[in-house]
Amino acid sequence: MPEITFHRFHRYDLLAHAMQSSDQRKPAEPILHEASRVLQRGGAVFVVGRLPADGSRGEQVLPPARIPQDGWQSPRYQDQWGVMLGRFLRINAGSISEITSRATGPISDYENLSIVVARGWRNDNQRSETGGDNAAANE
Repeated sequence: MPEITFHRFHRYDLLAHAMQSSDQRKPAEPILHEASRVLQRGGAVFVVGRLPADGSRGEQVLPPARIPQDGWQSPRYQDQWGVMLGRFLRINAGSISEITSRATGPISDYENLSIVVARGWRNDNQRSETGGDNAAANE
């Protein structure tokens, strides 16, 4: 995250633009909207890597990045957007599971990432059974 629509090579300027947004929720909105659309239609959302912590301490929204004054802080901003996605999926997905690798040989740490799959839309009955918005859904 955020959504980057250019894929030929890495565009740091697009990431910097998102980091400098005055509302740090905005860079996550297109992905959250698409995840909502897919889940409500019964589809699946795949997350490469672990789902970030649930953010139960309350949403920590960073101020706009001051580049170059504060240096390149992209991991902090990408972590923030990842927490937003994780929280969204935990609240709204009907189920969340992890796909594990079946590899039998050595795997590089860079290639041994988990894949999290969120499926379907959680209905109101599921929300009340699991404690509503603070649910740590089926992980």
